[in-house]
Amino acid sequence: MSEEVVQEQEQVKKPIPPAPIPTVEERFGRSEEEIMTDAPLVLRFGNQEHHVKPLVIQDSKEWRKKYLAFIRVAREKRDPDKALEFGGLEILDHYVTLICAYSKGEISRALIESTATEAELVQAWEALEDFVCRPFLRLMP
Repeated sequence: MSEEVVQEQEQVKKPIPPAPIPTVEERFGRSEEEIMTDAPLVLRFGNQEHHVKPLVIQDSKEWRKKYLAFIRVAREKRDPDKALEFGGLEILDHYVTLICAYSKGEISRALIESTATEAELVQAWEALEDFVCRPFLRLMP
């Protein structure tokens, strides 16, 4: 056998190392201490920090219903004719509505619309979605 064939066979025989186990922070986007102490989510609008506490189960259920309704609307708007209008205008309103709802009125629509940039809004939305949804995503098959 040629040396190349022997090398290929040796490479095939090598076991594949197991994937590294992700840290708590990698899995949940927050440190273990933040999770255990129910540390608030920090959202920034117009260079101001706003601390949003995790919702209790009852309030969280209501918020998740609103979130799922938003997901349904987003899926319906996948049609190319509707996608531009939704992505350009409507989605930002949905983000503001859901952020205000999660904060239970501590962050108002007026505050967000008068101080936040679109980049801050999208960053806050991504942080909130990750804060709320990531722990449950790991439970899904």
